[in-house]
Amino acid sequence: MRLLLGALLCTSLCIPSLAQHTPKAEIFGGFSYLNYEARHTMPTGIVIAGICLSLPCAGPNISSVETIPRMGLYGWNGAVTGNFTRWFGLTLDFSGAYSNASKQDTTVVTITNAGLLSNSVTTVTQPVTISEPKIHYFLFGPQFSFSAGKARVFGRSLIGASYRSTTESTTYADPFSASPTTSSNSAYLFAYGFGGGVNYPLRKKISWRIAADYLTGTETAQHHLRVSTGPVWRLGN
Repeated sequence: MRLLLGALLCTSLCIPSLAQHTPKAEIFGGFSYLNYEARHTMPTGIVIAGICLSLPCAGPNISSVETIPRMGLYGWNGAVTGNFTRWFGLTLDFSGAYSNASKQDTTVVTITNAGLLSNSVTTVTQPVTISEPKIHYFLFGPQFSFSAGKARVFGRSLIGASYRSTTESTTYADPFSASPTTSSNSAYLFAYGFGGGVNYPLRKKISWRIAADYLTGTETAQHHLRVSTGPVWRLGN
């Protein structure tokens, strides 16, 4: 009986102790690195077909291939998490990543000009340059946490939107069309991802976070890896 009462007393004392190590809210702000997939669709063949007396004849029929250069972007990451229990909370995550660099990729383009008497075929290499990418994420989702010694480990699932902007320069291989073009492309896209990390306490109200997230979404540029680190302010513990 005394043993049972002792166990109950120990449990009643331990539960508040565990609860006080779970902050009601956590505010994170720090540095991030984004391994960015700059996916781009490039033409692989241009066929100018038809029967006429002079070239070019009819307008192009274009096939395409996707090129996937990757770039390293640097920026910031912030998050606010409200914890409802020792293991469950909701987090709002937002970030921005930028680069002044450029990445060039190429594809082989075959141009077939179909004339009245004969065809001429030209094969050239066409480059595209992707430069100055920037991307912002606005995400929300559940976060699950547990204690591992002094550290607090968490995993999360995120959903929301991203804003992507890049500058693309293309040198056209078709001698009958066109001069080089430069365009700025931007779009708001549906985004989602998952990841996790660890918070290690430095002082009573401050921890240090290391986290990694896989981020993806719709349209182009779909597979990114973000690594973040910085301080976490714990409120209400």
